[in-house]
Amino acid sequence: MLALFCRLLNDIIRRVIVVRNAQESFDRFDDEIVHSHTQLMDAFRARDADRARALMKEHMEHAEALALEAESRVDRGSLMMNLPD
Repeated sequence: MLALFCRLLNDIIRRVIVVRNAQESFDRFDDEIVHSHTQLMDAFRARDADRARALMKEHMEHAEALALEAESRVDRGSLMMNLPD
């Protein structure tokens, strides 16, 4: 189960990277990720399960949106990215 979860997570991350590299203004995304991970680590260290749960939910919803955006740009026939005009 853990291996399956890790493979799924890696797939999501790979898609996010594809979208990130396809867009010019993704520096803000990098800042958001660092901030999100910092907040998560603070919640973990404080053993604040409710806060960690809320932060992770928000983080995963954001990652899902980026992954879906990345998937919408992939041309399955050629496996190439369709970049915006």
